[in-house]
Amino acid sequence: MMRSLYVFFVFLKSVVVVEEIQHLKCQLESDVSSSETILSSLKLLGSKNLSKDVLLSTKIGHTVNGLRRQGSSNEIREQAKQVFRRWRHFIRDLEKEKPLIEVHCDKKTEVVRGKARQLLADALQLTVGTDSTDQRSVEMAFFKPLHASLV
Repeated sequence: MMRSLYVFFVFLKSVVVVEEIQHLKCQLESDVSSSETILSSLKLLGSKNLSKDVLLSTKIGHTVNGLRRQGSSNEIREQAKQVFRRWRHFIRDLEKEKPLIEVHCDKKTEVVRGKARQLLADALQLTVGTDSTDQRSVEMAFFKPLHASLV
C-alpha cells in the first residue's frame, strides 16, 4: 500500500498544470524577482515534460529563451539554456515517427479481420496483400476521407 502511494505521488510530480506554468512564467518575467527565485523556477520548469500544446499556449518557451539570451547572470543563462535544450529534445523525440503497435490475436480473429479488410478494399476498389503496409494503406484510404468529412 505504501509503495503504491509513493508511485502515485511521484507520478503527480510530473503532471503539468497550466496555471502553475503561467505562475512560473510570471515569476520569470517579473522585475522584482530575485536571482534565487528565477533559478528555482527554472529548475522546476526543467523537471517538467511540457507538451507542445502547453508550450505554445503559455509561451513559456519564449520567456525561457529570453533568459537564455539576456539573463541577468551567467548562472541564470546556463540554467535557462539547459531547460531550453531539454524541452527542444523532448519535443523532437515526440515528433519522431513512432512505431506501429502490432496486435496479435488468434487465427479466427485474423481470418475475420482479413475478410473485413478485403471487403473494405473491394468497396474502395483497392487490392490487399498480406503485407502490413497494404493493410495500413487500406485503412488510410478509408479513414482519410472520413476524417475530412468530419472536419
